[in-house]
Amino acid sequence: MLAAARAAAPEVALEAAAAACLAASACEPGEAASAARREALALALPLLASRDREPGRRARLLAWRDVLESWLRDGDAPWTDDEERALEAAAVAAPGVFLQAAFELRDEIPVPFTPPDGAAGDARRVDLAARRRRLDRLAGEALAADGRPEYAADVALARWRREGDAVDAVYALHRAGRTREAQALARRALASPTAVRLDVVRLLADRLFAGGAAGRRASPRAAEVDFLAAPGAGRFAALKAATPADQWSAVRDRVLGHLQRTQREPSLVFTLYLDEGLIADADGMAATQRVSSEALTAGAERVVDARPQLAAGWLLVAAMRAADAPQPVRREGAVPLLLRARDLAAEVGRAEDFRRALAILRSRHAGRPAFLRALKRHGL
Repeated sequence: MLAAARAAAPEVALEAAAAACLAASACEPGEAASAARREALALALPLLASRDREPGRRARLLAWRDVLESWLRDGDAPWTDDEERALEAAAVAAPGVFLQAAFELRDEIPVPFTPPDGAAGDARRVDLAARRRRLDRLAGEALAADGRPEYAADVALARWRREGDAVDAVYALHRAGRTREAQALARRALASPTAVRLDVVRLLADRLFAGGAAGRRASPRAAEVDFLAAPGAGRFAALKAATPADQWSAVRDRVLGHLQRTQREPSLVFTLYLDEGLIADADGMAATQRVSSEALTAGAERVVDARPQLAAGWLLVAAMRAADAPQPVRREGAVPLLLRARDLAAEVGRAEDFRRALAILRSRHAGRPAFLRALKRHGL
């Protein structure tokens, strides 16, 4: 249905995809409507997540409104977990226009006041409240990714008070640097007879606090074993919290070096090196190991202001990884990455290096004419 739109300019393609997504939400629920929505999202979300100049801000704003309207109307045909994760990833990748669209839509939803005592709540009141809460949660994640985590914490605490679900609140408080409050909430939830998802709260507390919900401090060695057994950002933070400051550099280098040598979790190791300010080590990971396209793209955006040449290289590698994907939709994700890398390469005087890398990419994918046509459409 959107084949013609894929060949159009980014702004036209985005408008068509967002309209198709909204139209799918108005169709009779079924596989046809779900398939139409999947096709529309596969085209729209990468364009919305892109930081390129095209599509323009106005086109992105209108498209975000259509996509969010579709998402909010999904009562009869709920979005899949993969679709919701992709929506959140796009919102987090480029939060500016998304947040404007989300808060505009939220302001247009009537405030569903609580009915008087003894009065029954009508279905419309429940639906309006649910819509506002879903927008609030998604906006909170985008704000947190933009360095403003307090809104997400407030939204999650409201859910805890309303539903007895502490999972989001424990995580959001910890992310906002309010660790003691997060620990206290985890203990309160685990002791509550009415709280829900206690198994998830317990697992989250164990991973975030190195000593579980009760706040017991793990030994550095135990935290190191825990991290290497199941590497993750939460366990890495727990290891850092358990390690004396004067020993941290040695412990960090040992555990990340071990994962690097054994080629375990390369995308995680790349991101942790960046978190620790070890840019050269992160660059070594990008050059030698299979770091995901998504991690490389996020990393490039983190260093682009201070190290534009490095960011261009990472974006180029990310584009090559995306182009190697077996799914055509993922391969098309290489195009905006290449355009961004080209612009940065030109800014730092490495345009010729980019052209050589692009020639290699085109040669590698000579047997994929559709992909080569997509490159040509965008001047690549």
